Amino acid sequence: MSNIFSEQKGKTWIDKDEVTTGNWVVSKSKEGNFFMVDDNFETPDGPDLKIYLGKKEMANIGVNEAVNIDGLYIDELKAVKGKQQYNLPNSQTLSSYKSVVILCEKYSVVWGGIDLK
Repeated sequence: MSNIFSEQKGKTWIDKDEVTTGNWVVSKSKEGNFFMVDDNFETPDGPDLKIYLGKKEMANIGVNEAVNIDGLYIDELKAVKGKQQYNLPNSQTLSSYKSVVILCEKYSVVWGGIDLK
């Protein structure tokens, strides 16, 4: 991606109720901010899986935490396997969040996520 001024990437997920694997990237660029997972991404299927930005670090988010109440909704999880990309808010808004969280909203169960730096 061109014009990247800050990027965070890894392959470690912080699991809560389910095990999630695969490489991920948080990319901040002049074209916008993105959360991307690679071809090797995999998480168990479940109803109503959504991506949120959380106000807390993953260590401080409980398995049954309602991150949808104080978090910022990003999108529905597009698939439980494979490459995907999600648009994130501008850098000023993004800086007030500490994690990217996969949530089963129907049952208020946190699958897991990553910490933002």
